[in-house]
Amino acid sequence: MATTATINENARNYWMATAMATAVMPVVAEEVAMAMEEEEDLLAQTLAERWGETGDCHWAALEAARTAEWEKHKFGLCDDCDYGLDDESDFVLHRRMNGESVLLCNECSAAGK
Repeated sequence: MATTATINENARNYWMATAMATAVMPVVAEEVAMAMEEEEDLLAQTLAERWGETGDCHWAALEAARTAEWEKHKFGLCDDCDYGLDDESDFVLHRRMNGESVLLCNECSAAGK
């Protein structure tokens, strides 16, 4: 059977924990509100604002360079290392797990990429 001292100690611990929890809640709520505002600001920004004006231009330039390199070779480029594939003996046709077919040079194929 619990003594009066034990009951009083348990009650004091309960109310102390309740007071501590309610004192922390405004701080946590304020941090959550600030994080949500930052996320909303990030979502509101356009890609150009986040990456600068060169963001899209940079990717377009890389794609144009890869396309130009692709067209220099009869069978294009290795899907993994961008090695030029000029002869049928230079590559192996692989099927990825997602069902996509890709051309891999002999080195990438042997490495199991």
